[in-house]
Amino acid sequence: MSTKTIPNPVKPLTAYEAASKKRRAAAHAGAVRLKNAYAQEFENFDDLKTAQALRDCEETKSLMICSSCEHKFYAVTHCRKRICPICSYRVALDRQHFLKSLCRKLKHPKLITLTMPAWKGDPRAGIKALRDSVAKIRRHKVFSGVLGGAYTIEVIPHPDYWHIHMHLLCDAPFIPYQKLFTAWRIILQVNHVEVDIRSAGSQEAQKYICKYVAKSGHGAAGIATIVLYSEAIKGIRLFGTFGSFYNAKIEDLDDEVPKKEWHSVCPRCGKTGTIFNARDGPFILGHDVWDIFLEMTVKDSPMIVPLNYED
Repeated sequence: MSTKTIPNPVKPLTAYEAASKKRRAAAHAGAVRLKNAYAQEFENFDDLKTAQALRDCEETKSLMICSSCEHKFYAVTHCRKRICPICSYRVALDRQHFLKSLCRKLKHPKLITLTMPAWKGDPRAGIKALRDSVAKIRRHKVFSGVLGGAYTIEVIPHPDYWHIHMHLLCDAPFIPYQKLFTAWRIILQVNHVEVDIRSAGSQEAQKYICKYVAKSGHGAAGIATIVLYSEAIKGIRLFGTFGSFYNAKIEDLDDEVPKKEWHSVCPRCGKTGTIFNARDGPFILGHDVWDIFLEMTVKDSPMIVPLNYED
């Protein structure tokens, strides 16, 4: 006598869950529209490579290959560009978690903002000038009590200048505002500067500050200046740690987070660290070996396929 397996009934969503799902879907649709608007702007500037990478992101699947058993399959494409609203959002969430964990390790959590005067030259030079100036103030006695923390640099384009500043989430006792203001003004050699110091002691303040500091900068740039913004930050590190938290990782700050040792696993042979994107094949395997792969393994398989493509 055969027995039938009765599937568990699907639990209906609550009103709150349904509304949350609807909001997430709407937010994702908005991010896709913004991503494609960025792509069009890059295309207008003849940067077809970036435009195509943005258009492919989460709207196509890429060919993946296992170098061990030569198994091939398709996975959702991610461009991993800082200007991508979808990819940068995931990075921002990871940074928020990192900064919240960092705050729990700080005895005197403070958010310090140091701003450059309106920068009318090359923004890349402005970022370097900011870094150099912050390095100087970190050696100043007004910063002697700052033990370490994390920083992020914001670069915002305006019609005739760049607004460049640094946020430092750090462990610091009381810092006199006037002394910091004066020290920063002397370092920049200008009459007026903008500095800000605020406490991050409460959970509400930490939540707001971590979200604010972790956010991506492309939103402030806007569609019309996204290409200029991309060129300004290309290859430049805008987020990092310093002092006693230099090179700290999330698992160093949060005991509940296991150490990351993630590797992609081949669905056929089960080996780890053998999966690569076919478009990177010539760089990973070398052109000679890749030519053999193309003939023997890849054959007529397209590198990019629509999202609804079935293997």
